[in-house]
Amino acid sequence: MNRYNAMIDILNSLPFHHDLESDLTAQFFRRFGKELDTDNVQDLFEKINKELEAMTAVSKTLTGFFVLNVWCPIWSRSLILCALDRIPFEQNKANQEPSIHMAETQLIFFRIFKKVKDVSAFTSSFNPTSLSTFFEPCLQGWADAIDTEASKQVDNLLQNQEKLHQEAGHFADLKLNNEDNSFNINDEALENWKNAAGDFNGICHTVFLAWQDLEWPDLGQSLDFGTQLIQNLHRLFKTYVDGMYKIILLDNHFSHEELTTALQSLHLAAEFESEILPFHRNMHLKYSEGEEVEQLSVKEYVEEEASLLITRFSNLQVPHLQRLIKKGRLYNADEDGNIKPLVAEDSDEEKDTLLGYLNILLKYFETMLSIPDKPDTQYIYINKIKNMLFDCMEKELLKYNKKMSLIQFDKALQLAMDFRQNLQLEESPELKMARKKSWCTQASDAELMANFLSSLDFSECEQRGDFNFSVTNQGNGKWKVELKSIANLKPRMGKELNFSLVMKLLPQMDKLQRFETRVYYDSCIIFDIADDDQEANNFQFYFEVVEKARDNFLQFVIYDHSKTQTNKIFRAIHLMSLDKDFDGQVQLFSFPVPSSSDPTWRALCSRATMNPAGKIGQFVSGVKYYAFERRIPSIQLPAKCI
Repeated sequence: MNRYNAMIDILNSLPFHHDLESDLTAQFFRRFGKELDTDNVQDLFEKINKELEAMTAVSKTLTGFFVLNVWCPIWSRSLILCALDRIPFEQNKANQEPSIHMAETQLIFFRIFKKVKDVSAFTSSFNPTSLSTFFEPCLQGWADAIDTEASKQVDNLLQNQEKLHQEAGHFADLKLNNEDNSFNINDEALENWKNAAGDFNGICHTVFLAWQDLEWPDLGQSLDFGTQLIQNLHRLFKTYVDGMYKIILLDNHFSHEELTTALQSLHLAAEFESEILPFHRNMHLKYSEGEEVEQLSVKEYVEEEASLLITRFSNLQVPHLQRLIKKGRLYNADEDGNIKPLVAEDSDEEKDTLLGYLNILLKYFETMLSIPDKPDTQYIYINKIKNMLFDCMEKELLKYNKKMSLIQFDKALQLAMDFRQNLQLEESPELKMARKKSWCTQASDAELMANFLSSLDFSECEQRGDFNFSVTNQGNGKWKVELKSIANLKPRMGKELNFSLVMKLLPQMDKLQRFETRVYYDSCIIFDIADDDQEANNFQFYFEVVEKARDNFLQFVIYDHSKTQTNKIFRAIHLMSLDKDFDGQVQLFSFPVPSSSDPTWRALCSRATMNPAGKIGQFVSGVKYYAFERRIPSIQLPAKCI
């Protein structure tokens, strides 16, 4: 090497060394003209790579001026020019249909480009911009080729995963390990899918490196290239996810364990975005001078797919839930028929009941479902599983209610509602309605009327006056009502107001307790101003309540009487629960129209149809009079009528 360096220094000192440079250039061109004369792009790549290795070795070993500043630059320039002349750029025409062979060729072009870039480091004759001019027609082909190669790798990954999944199998049984209070899980199957997600990320990382190593000088073109790669990766991600579903469902079974594995693998596979998206964003910010770019992300797709997985799993649980309901296995009960509380412990007895099975199933997900670094997402999934399973259970339970005893069905509904509450789930309107219908079937007439009165909503009703009175508990079931004043009564449109006040105790099942005032010809009346005690007593009324009676109501109704006083029309009402003393002013309202979908009202109307002359029939008729403000016959009554 010393002799080589000495000889090169001597040549460089000769006065005709410039002629030597020309001769050296000509020699390199003749040499490469022969060596690179090939139609095989792979052969071309290997020869360029061989020359690059030799050039690198020479530059490191022979460090003289002539080598580094004359020989290697001439070598490099000659190699690049000859190589560019041999690259079949016509294969990058846009009208050519993609194929595996073309993809392989394009990948070789891509490798050649990177080698040529490395070669250009030895000469100043070429820079990245000048080289990109030659290779620009290759960009689209490279993107397609990278996608084709990655697709092939993903297909191979899924084929291998299908084989491993079949070998590993799964545990379909929901089994608790009593020794450590944890659930059994097929570690092999879970690990296989974790590895598969890692391999998928590795494929995506290779694609990202291809874009990163390209170092294309035109930022706009580089962004377009990278954006296409990201879009291709999104498509590959969907291919992987779809393939995972098909493999898991090959046996037409989707277990709790497989759902857990699928959700975890879904998120693990989506981690490929963690490096490529920030790279894309930073490049875009540089290109657009700070303008933000809409991120290309599979986040929404992951959420949608996770939701579909949970929905599919829940729907596949329906046949098992149906079997438990058909068998009447809704809950565990002791020998006396008392309901046993739900337990977290796994047992065949517990799993063989509807609510027990759901309880153990949900405990499994709370224990085993884990989304790394995403606790909020994990919570959302578990909560969604809870809601979906309960929705499925409730739909099936309501379908089979006629095949169960009324008592059994009512108990099941109550347990389901309590279970929901314990799990901090939102109240189910369907369950609530079913429970109410069940209760209405069993309730007495008095209970129905009391329930109807307690649920009346006057918030949307018209205000029609002010009413001042007092209610006092006299003991021994007696209550005193004292009228004080009525003011600001609203008359019917275009009519003068002639009103009376009727008071009732409801529900009036044992005896009628009703009082009515005389007719007043004014909209404002002060009752408690009297000339003597006898007149004042006319505005004091006493009601008697059965000691054990519950849900008693005082009803105050204002009637507007016709001029002939032969009929009267409802004008206003006040309803109060008779449970404590009262002294003050309240507002009088119109009466709300009962909803035909209200189970209580439907039950009242049904019973009234069967016994229209009975107490419940009279009650329903009265409600209809109030709600629709119909005329009813009126006979002038004394101030008190019992």
